Amino acid sequence: MRHFPPFKLDFVNHCLWKVDAGGQSHPVGLTPRAFDVLRHLVENAGRLVTHEELLNAIWPDTDVQPEVLKGYVLAIRTALGDDAQKPRFIDTHRGRGYRFVARPGSDSGGTAMRPPRGSAGLFLGRGAELEALEDALRLARLGMPQLVFVTGAEGMGKSALVSFFLDRHASDEGLLRSWGACEEGCSDTRPCQAVLDAMARLSIGMDAESMRDALSAWEASLFGSGVGRAAGDAGTRTASAKLIEGASAMALCQLLDTLSASQCLVLVLEDVHRADRATVDFLSSIARRTSAAKLLILATYRPEEASGSVPLLVRVHQQLRVRRLCSDVSLGALRVEAVGEFVSSEDQVDFERFAKQAIEWSGGNPLLLLSLLDHLVDQGVAQRTPLGWSIAQGAFELLKEPPPTLAHHLESRLRCLSAEQQHVLEAGSVIGLEFDAVLAARVAGIDAMSCEDICEELARYGMFIRRAEREATGDEKVVRPYAFLASVYREVLLSRQGPLRLSERRRVAAGDVPRESTLPTIAGAKWSRVSASPPGLRRA
Repeated sequence: MRHFPPFKLDFVNHCLWKVDAGGQSHPVGLTPRAFDVLRHLVENAGRLVTHEELLNAIWPDTDVQPEVLKGYVLAIRTALGDDAQKPRFIDTHRGRGYRFVARPGSDSGGTAMRPPRGSAGLFLGRGAELEALEDALRLARLGMPQLVFVTGAEGMGKSALVSFFLDRHASDEGLLRSWGACEEGCSDTRPCQAVLDAMARLSIGMDAESMRDALSAWEASLFGSGVGRAAGDAGTRTASAKLIEGASAMALCQLLDTLSASQCLVLVLEDVHRADRATVDFLSSIARRTSAAKLLILATYRPEEASGSVPLLVRVHQQLRVRRLCSDVSLGALRVEAVGEFVSSEDQVDFERFAKQAIEWSGGNPLLLLSLLDHLVDQGVAQRTPLGWSIAQGAFELLKEPPPTLAHHLESRLRCLSAEQQHVLEAGSVIGLEFDAVLAARVAGIDAMSCEDICEELARYGMFIRRAEREATGDEKVVRPYAFLASVYREVLLSRQGPLRLSERRRVAAGDVPRESTLPTIAGAKWSRVSASPPGLRRA
């Protein structure tokens, strides 16, 4: 942690915070690259950082023009409220580089900041999952390397769980921490991108002597020679970046063994559902490797997206799980009791009724639940208090329609599905929060087997619906009902249907239209027993 009032740069959560007059910290929006640029400037405060040094530190072995830096520095200045003519933080040396002119202080032990109450990183109802991460860390400290997959649908709080876990150990000087994220579209240009970024951050965060010693030992084991100890800090970091960039998965595993031989290292790799093959190979290699490294790797991903975009990841994960070479922390929906951490004891609303409706509306998804509460605040029927959230009676009326921003987000997710999958979900929404494949097929105007195959596929990957209990129809045929994960999903699906189509489908669902009647369907759609591609993977 580095602080330069009124800001704090959080190296653990990779976030810039602004502290208000009351001492409350608020996150300031910065892209990952802008954060890296600011971090390098802060780490080298007081001296001129040349364009070349910045480019080598942030984009090693990548052809990037110096002009790119101007955009990131402008974004940083905007976030800091800095004036280029009278700089308080970043002074520009035209044609040469930049200098961080403020004097940053450091918190004891690099203490991380917990996200403020009510922020997107709020941690709720994850006691068992947190304890599983603590168990993995205890084993790692004993020299038994651990690979933990933290999985869950979008918005289930994977990053919040990991951040809260790291926050609890932020004052531990004997624990190294680093982080990397898989970015969409970068797999072809930067294999093993997330691991490389994590190594780069680790090299910046460690003192130069420790990094030189680790790299010397690692390079000597690979090539029989070491990194020049006479090199300066910037030179060492540039050399380490080049060495790491060209290393294979096995070589990276060996480097991590070296770095975590005497000091425990927690390496966080986020969004590995976007990972390239090299990253998956690395995870497989590190899990199968026999060593006494004090290493804990936390890999987060969404199973519904990894199933198609990175099928290799799913296969490797399953193989490692069967051989007990990894462990899983799977995040499901929050329970009603968790809402108690949101609502204060001074609330004016029937708490039990609000908790049940909020969970039904959000499906227990923390991100959706936070979106709901933010919407209630905007509408003036809720407010944040030191004790939590105070909810007024008018909140119940606003649970009927999704907030516009959330509706747009869910609409973008729906457009990633195939036309057939969207058609079936729309038909199911007309029926209710629960529906069966037979009636949904009737409403959609397709055969029941095709409808069931589509529903099974969506439910298997946790996309908008889940399987409910099996039921038997009157003619003794077994029909499985399906349920929407959250009522807001159904409301969005209903709102995207025109009044004529919606009216006709409701008549069919009510049995007022003969089966032979045909509904307007998607032109040119070819219905098959099994969809050609898994849901949530095809981009609009």
